[in-house]
Amino acid sequence: LFQQISGRIDAAGMISAGASPSEVIIEIIGQLPFSEVVLVILTLAMVAFYASTFDAITLVVSEYSLKKIDSEKEPPKLLRAFWAIIFIILPIALIFNDSTLRILQTLSIVAAFPLALIMGLIIYSFFKDVRKDTAQYGENLMKEHNLASFSEVAISKKRTK
Repeated sequence: LFQQISGRIDAAGMISAGASPSEVIIEIIGQLPFSEVVLVILTLAMVAFYASTFDAITLVVSEYSLKKIDSEKEPPKLLRAFWAIIFIILPIALIFNDSTLRILQTLSIVAAFPLALIMGLIIYSFFKDVRKDTAQYGENLMKEHNLASFSEVAISKKRTK
């Protein structure tokens, strides 16, 4: 903002002229002292961020894609590599495809639909497991910790009235 107000860089003009936001950011960083060091640090931070994000995403998706897995075991590395490749191909395809923002927005909506269905199935499965676990372990946990169930609380409230 200071660079824009002081007139050192016309970021708004660059964007309206067709420059990408990443080009404007690099131009702004280029005006700072030690800009080369800042760009190296930015690049390392981006690589670390993407690596940790892809690692976490592939772990979660790999676990969800298996029918049954022990809680102490990790999914097979080949399955995680498959999901990592899938998650890397899409951004690379978008980068090398000279497409407009409207095409990217449409692609995002189209890609979100199957993901919404998958998320719906995951949510359904979660509630199904919660009901099963509550039925299996709920009574023992309540007795173990001296907790009252909702029905016991409702009955005791009716008796006190």
